[in-house]
Amino acid sequence: MLGLADAVTVQVVGLRKASKELSTALDEFSHPRHGAVPVLNNGLASMKANIDNATDHIRAQMNRLKNDLWRMMAVVGAICVAGGFLLGIFYYRWITSPNEPRTPVVTDQVESRGEKATEPSDAGSRRTQPGRVRQQR
Repeated sequence: MLGLADAVTVQVVGLRKASKELSTALDEFSHPRHGAVPVLNNGLASMKANIDNATDHIRAQMNRLKNDLWRMMAVVGAICVAGGFLLGIFYYRWITSPNEPRTPVVTDQVESRGEKATEPSDAGSRRTQPGRVRQQR
């Protein structure tokens, strides 16, 4: 029996030593200031503050982008209205212009010599200027 008692004593001494080591480790782990739980809480609080700060920055940037988008849409709309107005003016002038361009009346260089200039004759021409009735001679 003595051998059995010695074996149990050795086991009990080993368990007591392991229990003391475990108690020391748990004391360090659960320390209110330097333990794992307060360190983890501090880390999580810091991460939450950083995420809140990043969220505020992103929200502010999105608001600025939204305002810039509305401003650009107003500018593009104004440019489209002005361009449409100008195109309408050019289209109106194109539609209301005569089909054939008017030919300028050319006077002979005879006037410079003291003789009276003659008007060009329409005898050989079949075209008339728009708005004029062709006169028979």
